[in-house]
Order: sequence, then structure tokens, then C-alpha cells
Amino acid sequence: MKKLMITALLIAAIGAGTLYYIKQDNPAGTTTSTESGTTDTSSTTTADAGSSDKAKGVINMMFGPAAGMMKYKSATTGADNSTIVKGIEFNLPTSPKPIKVDEMVVSKFDTENKPPLFYKIKISGLHMDQSTVPSPQMAIVLGTLQMSELVMDLEVDATMDPAAKTQTGFIEFTVRKIGKIRVDMNLTDFDMEAMKKMNQGQTPPNPMALMGLFKVRKFKVKYTNLGLKDKLKAQLPPEMIKTAKTTLKAQIDQSKHPVQKLVLEAASDFLDKQNGFELSIEPSEPISLMAFQTIAPDKAISTLNFKVDVN
Repeated sequence: MKKLMITALLIAAIGAGTLYYIKQDNPAGTTTSTESGTTDTSSTTTADAGSSDKAKGVINMMFGPAAGMMKYKSATTGADNSTIVKGIEFNLPTSPKPIKVDEMVVSKFDTENKPPLFYKIKISGLHMDQSTVPSPQMAIVLGTLQMSELVMDLEVDATMDPAAKTQTGFIEFTVRKIGKIRVDMNLTDFDMEAMKKMNQGQTPPNPMALMGLFKVRKFKVKYTNLGLKDKLKAQLPPEMIKTAKTTLKAQIDQSKHPVQKLVLEAASDFLDKQNGFELSIEPSEPISLMAFQTIAPDKAISTLNFKVDVN
């Protein structure tokens, strides 16, 4: 159970804390080639060129070199000074055809610091079908659920205070007609020098280094059903649910770890309701992921103020 929690915290922290900005010198009406691909900005105007460059940097940050060739139809600046990029297409090495994104809105992004001290990005309509999903397992899931494609949305909002060494924010990932997961976090005691070295490439961002990079003040994961419940009910035989509940009951009876038992009971309850759940920790004192591993099982719930709620 601790490994599961630590993994979730690391994923959230990496997603919210290691974003970087890649600035490209790309005048309007030209095509700039980079390591990660080509962006066609012929439809932008001179006034939009800077916004287009920033948007492209964010795309590169999110998808990395594997993004391959990328292009977008338009990049404009909204009334609130946000960057709005529409008609994005990019290639993955394993994908036989481009992956499409309807729109990306960059509401705010710190272009002066690495990692940025603040950013708010929303991606709407990331389309993947059985030929473009990143793993065979996901293709099987699509087939099982009788869905022709997955349409996903992603929103990230985070702010870091280097003086206070804190970071707050959230990551929200939605698979339309399936479900939504939101991670809220309040992290503190960041090792700013270690972060700087990681971003400069002096220190590889290995898991052990990340575990000592910050402390957790608050952390919450919330899942909301948006249709998965009905799809599973239609596709899975009732016997499979009964078998799962029987297995969980045996694990609950055998479990000696209070946190593990609490989660298993919530999982069993979730099989009945399947609407959503919320998992949270809010320790009385901020705790590092390294220290998280040393908590005695009988003190884990009280030390972490660990809660699970199924609805």
C-alpha cells in the first residue's frame, strides 16, 4: 500500500513540478524544424508568433522527443492573454497515424524560470483509437468496452513559491464517457538547489532523489464515474464481480495493515457503487516520501490522517 501511495505522489509531483519552457525563434509564416518535429505556423500572425512558440514549448514538454512531427492549425491570444492553440497533430513512433488534439489553452506560464514557478494548461479533446493508444492493453480495453476511440482532457494548474519552498496545485485527467481523476496537492520544503541541478541535467531525476525533494502537506486523489460503471455492467458477467468481491473479502480478513485494510474495504464498497472515491492524506506535520516508508503500520492512519471515502 505504501508503494502505491508513494508512486501516486511521485507521479503527481513530477507532473506538476518538472515542467519546463522551450523557447523557439520562429517568426510568423515560417516553419521551424526542431528535434521533436516541425510546427507549421503559416496560419498565425506576427502578433501571435510569441504565443505560438510558447505553446509549442509546452507541447514539447508534455510529449517530449517522442512527439515526432507536430503541427497546429492556429495559435491566437485570448482576451485574458492566454494562448489558444487549435488543430494540433503529432506523431508517436509507435503510431501509424497522427494523434489529434482539438485545443490547448495556456492560461499562464512562467517563461523566466526553469522549472516554471507557475503554469495553467488545459488540453481538450486528445483523440486516440485502437491504432494510436500507447499500449496493447489499452487497445484491448477499448475493444472490451466497445469504444471506437478514447477522447481525453487534461488540466494542470500549479504555483511554486521559491522563498517559502512550497508548491500548490492540481492535475485533472478526464476520459470522456469513462471517468475523471483529479489530484490536488500541497507540497512544501522543496530542495530548490536539487531541483535546479535536475533541470540543468547535472543530476538525473531518479526516484530516490525525488523522494527527498519535498514534503507532503496535503494530498488528495478523487475519481468520478462518467460512464465506466454502466459500460462495465454491460460488458462484464456478474460472476466476475462476485469473484472479485470474494477475493477482496479474503484479503481483508488476512490483512494486518490498517491502511491496506481500509483501502481493500473501500475497493469492495466501490465494486457495489462504482460511482467514485476519494483518497486523502493530511499529516499533522509535513512528511517526506522517504519518511513515509518508515511509518509503523499501526500508526499510519493517524500519522497521515489517511481517509478513504466511496460514493
